[in-house]
Amino acid sequence: MKCDKVQNLLSEYNDGLLDWKHAAEVEAHIAKCAECARELRLLRASWSMVVEHVQSVEPPVGLWNGIYNRIISEEEHPARAWWPGALRSLRTAGAMVVTVGLVVGILYGTVFAPQGRIASMDPESAEYAQGHAIYAGQAPLADRVSYGSIVAASVSEAPGGSR
Repeated sequence: MKCDKVQNLLSEYNDGLLDWKHAAEVEAHIAKCAECARELRLLRASWSMVVEHVQSVEPPVGLWNGIYNRIISEEEHPARAWWPGALRSLRTAGAMVVTVGLVVGILYGTVFAPQGRIASMDPESAEYAQGHAIYAGQAPLADRVSYGSIVAASVSEAPGGSR
């Protein structure tokens, strides 16, 4: 057995938790390896210091009664109702339906939408839209490109425009 494996087993060996085969291997290694024997001596010395300290410390007077009372006073957890799980499932299903609806709507609006003009304007409405777009495009912070596209779209609808 190698040193790193033996050193990992020293605590269990010291506590007597190893089966006879592993315990014999650890003992044989310790008999040959001074470093691992030193580690075992240090472990035993540390453990004896801990045991001495623990034996000298007395627990507070009401410790065990307090622990017992807490154990006794804990209420049993009520049985879980079936409906919270069902509501969670319904919420998940509803969210999935909404998501699918949004995806279908976006795809229909962008990919599958009919090309060309969606609604045509009557000449009076086209003239009004053109005049409004030209007037609004003159504002200092106006989006001239958007207003220009409105004018271009309404030119063919305006009286005297080409269709």
